[in-house]
Amino acid sequence: MMNPNHSDGGDGAALRRAALGGLCGACAAARLVRSSRGSLFLLCAQPELPKYPGQPVLRCAYFAPREARAGGGTRRNNAAPDDGLP
Repeated sequence: MMNPNHSDGGDGAALRRAALGGLCGACAAARLVRSSRGSLFLLCAQPELPKYPGQPVLRCAYFAPREARAGGGTRRNNAAPDDGLP
């Protein structure tokens, strides 16, 4: 059963607004989560990263464009996991 507070990412406009101009608005790993009070949060599905990254995220080694996602994010730009980038 799908959680009604989690979006499947189909609402691209709301996702971009919640990302405050950052990368998460176009990332395949981002999902919108609506709290019981109506607030929107961005959930990151990449297990290596914080679940709810501070916005806007301007650099991310795991960024994958929404249309290109096929079964999991991939590391980009040869960035190491300990490079301090979200």
